Amino acid sequence: MKYTIAVLAVTTIAANAATVTINHGDPNSGLHTNHAGPIYGQTITSHADALRLDDVTFQVRDGNGGQSATGTLAFLHVYDSVTFNTSTGAITAFGNLIGVSDNSVNNSVDATDLGALTWNFTNTAVTGSTQYFFLMSTNTDAGNTADLTPFTNAATGLELEAPGGYADGTALVANNVHNTGLGWDLNFEANFNTEAVPEPSSAALIGLGGLALIFRRRK
Repeated sequence: MKYTIAVLAVTTIAANAATVTINHGDPNSGLHTNHAGPIYGQTITSHADALRLDDVTFQVRDGNGGQSATGTLAFLHVYDSVTFNTSTGAITAFGNLIGVSDNSVNNSVDATDLGALTWNFTNTAVTGSTQYFFLMSTNTDAGNTADLTPFTNAATGLELEAPGGYADGTALVANNVHNTGLGWDLNFEANFNTEAVPEPSSAALIGLGGLALIFRRRK
């Protein structure tokens, strides 16, 4: 009976969790003609009761054989805010680092025409209806403008559609400019989950509770 209750509790938690997908266009297909670069990243606003970021996918622009062969490895950083110089658009300060992707992508190998570049995240907690800044960086260190890496140049930048579409974000483009005036957005897809990231203490209690049930059963 105890095991049945435990299984039902876990099943109920899992059943209540849902994936929330935020996108602009389809990053896995389609041919477009509006581009901008170099691209440093994208702002994305999570919706509903998104509590965990699972993955983000950007689409490579078409027509130039993918990226230049620089071999740059790019991680994807997530910040809750970024401060810009109002005159130059350059980033002057970073907010809190919310998470760093588990993987990096190689912009000379992984990026092909209209290809999809996907970064995966583990236990990255987010809040619904909050704008986050997704920036590509050459390493996992936080808040260093020297490490920000664009996807090369205007000729081989990540694909952009025309202004409009996704209303909650904008592309972060040339010279780290926050191009709010243009209103461009990358073709992207971001998957969030309504299941909360477990706190270490909560996870430990669940584990101890399971062990207690097993030992009690054995007695």
